Amino acid sequence: MVATENNTSLQVQGLPVELRDANGRVMATSLTDNQGQYGFGSGIAQAGSNYYVSVVPARTQSATPQAITPLLPTGASVNLNLGGYPATIQVTGNPSDFVLVTTNQWPANTAAPGTGAAASFTNVIGTNNTATINVPNGSYWLTCWRLQPCGSKMVYLRMSDTNLGNLTPSQQVPSTNCGAVVGACP
Repeated sequence: MVATENNTSLQVQGLPVELRDANGRVMATSLTDNQGQYGFGSGIAQAGSNYYVSVVPARTQSATPQAITPLLPTGASVNLNLGGYPATIQVTGNPSDFVLVTTNQWPANTAAPGTGAAASFTNVIGTNNTATINVPNGSYWLTCWRLQPCGSKMVYLRMSDTNLGNLTPSQQVPSTNCGAVVGACP
């Protein structure tokens, strides 16, 4: 089997696959290598037996087919399509910073969140000073807002935008910082 993502020719590395018996019990596990291939070792099961291979995609992904049955001979090839959110953006900042990832630059003087972005993904920086957002392939902008004192109130002020560029399957963007506060107290 060669696992690829979203009907591309990019191989999936590290995708868990399981060898299961006819009752669905896991008999062996493996991970796809950098060529999208996997193996369970010799003598575990034979082609045509009552075993099958089950793919274990990440929570935000789906695989087609979900199971490969009957078990194929060594070296046989099965096309597997992995869909979902293959790229990962990790953002650092202060706990409670609001993170917005959009397909176009967020308009200046616009509150978050709102309308106007073709696609948007949000998260909040946690106590570990990071937020992780999984996104499909595409080009993205990062905009954050930080809770700041303004007079007697606490308000979210906009921070500088970051162009994350074009993300491809299995790409993990190096950790990106929310940047500096550029908004002023209202």
